[in-house]
Amino acid sequence: MNDRTAGGHILLGPTVNAQRSPLGGRSFESFSEDPHVNGTISATYINGLQSKDVAAAIKHYVANDQEFERSSISMDVKQLTPGEVSERALREIYLKPFQIAIHDSKPRALTTSCNRIGGQHISEDKRTVQDINILKAEWGLGGMTMSDWMGVYNTAESIKAELYLEMPSPPIVLTGSEVAQVCIADPQSTLPRPPKELHEGGAGAGRQQDGDGQAGPRRNRPL
Repeated sequence: MNDRTAGGHILLGPTVNAQRSPLGGRSFESFSEDPHVNGTISATYINGLQSKDVAAAIKHYVANDQEFERSSISMDVKQLTPGEVSERALREIYLKPFQIAIHDSKPRALTTSCNRIGGQHISEDKRTVQDINILKAEWGLGGMTMSDWMGVYNTAESIKAELYLEMPSPPIVLTGSEVAQVCIADPQSTLPRPPKELHEGGAGAGRQQDGDGQAGPRRNRPL
């Protein structure tokens, strides 16, 4: 695999977004317009990838199905009215492939999307639907959560939503000084503990097999 051969720790994929529009400039990255097929193939892909000691960063969570105004468009979770989406549709179409892939493959990382749901950017909202932490409480995601490129907009809200990594590097919003200001402003707040994968390099894929079959350290390479 090219990523592993080059010394990479993590592959930014697979993409499991719904193929909802022929104008979606990145629809080709997903496997299918069917949520179950999309999720099942993605899980198989992730299992194969991570069996070779390369972490998968499943993306783009969630409802990132168009490139036009991708950072400002908002999908409102309400009753069925024009321009909105019901919670049922969100769960059965947009969230379902992520749910299947996470359950069947345990990806070591997840990339949030740049769009908004209910007016709030995904990187700032761990609930997604009502008051439920879907990723952690419902699905048991154990890997780290990272932003899409330039996909962080608010320091405090991103920290509260347990976003561990801002991409690309160096960070612009989750800088040391900005995080410090959040802690000073709210000293009673509790910062989420980053998963151990974040410290091990490449979301847990920090070691590879040498030519003699022995585990050896993975070279540090930029993503």
